[in-house]
Amino acid sequence: MSADNGSRQAEETAEDSFTSKLLQSEDGQSVDDDTKKLVKSIAGSLYGAGSDTTVSGVQSFFLAMTLYPEVQKNAQAEIMVYMRQRSTSDALSRMILPADRPNLPYTSALVQEVLRWHPIVAVVPHRSSSQDDCNVVLRGKVYRIPAKSVVMANVWRITHDPEMYPEPEQFNPERYLVDNPPPEPENYAFGFGRRACPGIHISQQSMWMSISHILANFTINKAKDEHGQEITPEEKYFAGVISHPMPFKCSVVPRKGSEEWLQEMDE
Repeated sequence: MSADNGSRQAEETAEDSFTSKLLQSEDGQSVDDDTKKLVKSIAGSLYGAGSDTTVSGVQSFFLAMTLYPEVQKNAQAEIMVYMRQRSTSDALSRMILPADRPNLPYTSALVQEVLRWHPIVAVVPHRSSSQDDCNVVLRGKVYRIPAKSVVMANVWRITHDPEMYPEPEQFNPERYLVDNPPPEPENYAFGFGRRACPGIHISQQSMWMSISHILANFTINKAKDEHGQEITPEEKYFAGVISHPMPFKCSVVPRKGSEEWLQEMDE
């Protein structure tokens, strides 16, 4: 919950949530039991789909920051400059809100690169709804799609196409900050059209908020072994519908000033 929405709830001026709106009919009355069950199912699907994809993305973010410390420094510098410009004396000066996103282009590009570097869903299955065979033109070639075919969208191949993303194995947010940037991965990382992940908007918003707050208040470093040597994690992922990195070690250290902020948020 954002700080702004929390204050509006305290004043009883907060807007109704997605679920609460569906639980009321047009005339303001409560809906019947069958509709309530349907609303619960829809809300659960949205939350479940959004939460698991968010976890996957944030885990990949921690791995990327461990391996690419300069990227982390650049994002933190951008956040600190912006936060100083709007700094106030209270703890909320360290709270980043969704409305801040246009003012943090490098951080936003970093989130896009997380989605590209290791896609949350590497392969997305779709089924052709056409009753007849159809032809699809792609890069000058014609492909025939038989009716009712299952079509697998290879998201990994798209995000690692060197023609669109030079040196695709490298984690480089600056690729989106040029005059003619490549397509933003969030447009296809969650699927396509009406068959896209139902939690796409929840995941996009929560990923951006989570990553920006972590960057503002913590620094992620390589962990050290018993001899004081840095441990470089490997880029290994579990195979599955939703991709998660295998367990790895890293060090998470609060940034200067964040201790007081965290303590105030706890009280």
